Amino acid sequence: MPALLTENNFECRVSSVLNKNVQSYGKTYMFDNCSETCWNSDAGSPQWVLISFENECGLSSFEVEFQGGFAGKNCHIEAVSVWIG
Repeated sequence: MPALLTENNFECRVSSVLNKNVQSYGKTYMFDNCSETCWNSDAGSPQWVLISFENECGLSSFEVEFQGGFAGKNCHIEAVSVWIG
């Protein structure tokens, strides 16, 4: 798992989980460092992943990996710096 995710506190939200089965397909499987598991969304579009870091952190690149022959057709990436003071 990338250092950004192991060295920073973050929260993750996802649009859906396959059959609402969080035990088998939940978002935690995106970050378990196991190539045998992954997050599975329900069918349909749009699907999304939101990662919010507790503190501001630097990001120079990132990777998205799809499994099982599935891939996003239209992908939108957004990085936002928000300060709440």
